[in-house]
Amino acid sequence: MTKWQFVAIACLFFSACGTKRGAQHAPPSPLPIAWICNRIDQYVDQAVELEGIFLGWRGADCHFPANASNAITRSDWVFKNGEDCVYVTAGRPAGLDPTDMQQIGHRVQLRAAVRLTKEKKVYLEFISGKILK
Repeated sequence: MTKWQFVAIACLFFSACGTKRGAQHAPPSPLPIAWICNRIDQYVDQAVELEGIFLGWRGADCHFPANASNAITRSDWVFKNGEDCVYVTAGRPAGLDPTDMQQIGHRVQLRAAVRLTKEKKVYLEFISGKILK
């Protein structure tokens, strides 16, 4: 084998074994709101499963990502996971009332569809959820 053949085979081997360009990292678990908001093209109209805190209508002290929507309807509620919050529309876990201050802070598991407003702002459409112990 000549020196050039060896170099060519080595180059082919290392390029085949290297990481692919554009390879995406696996999402963290549990899935953070910020992760979704930063990769909206990947998640729009997809169902996601999240864990976080039910804040009812108490969103005043929340950090909403720049591309998060305001409430869509008057019955929307605030979901917090990590440091970020997002509004959830079209339902809530059984047994939770956004007006009841005693229920604020319950840990919940949420399955929701990621949606965009006409202004390209992110919100979640409730599919199912439950209170976690």
